Amino acid sequence: MAEFFLSTSWFIPFYGLLGAILTLPWSIGLITRTGPRPAAYINLMMTVFAFIHGSIAFPVAWGRAPQDFTWHWFQAADLSLPLTLEISPSSLGALSLVT
Repeated sequence: MAEFFLSTSWFIPFYGLLGAILTLPWSIGLITRTGPRPAAYINLMMTVFAFIHGSIAFPVAWGRAPQDFTWHWFQAADLSLPLTLEISPSSLGALSLVT
């Protein structure tokens, strides 16, 4: 199970984005009956999920060689624009610190 958290640790920064998307109805005023409090709870919950995910993945990554995840999101002719993420103990520690 811990290996799963390590292999999906690229998703940790997206918890905040997911929380922002889920709270859009309160932000733009579509939901006013409950007040802004549920939006705060959703954002807090997503932050806690990111912290737990990073806290589980960090000990698994300790002592391992860094892993690179590469997505080729645009390729045309000789131009290739990949997105490369490095998962290492230092990057996971920084992610935990930020969350």
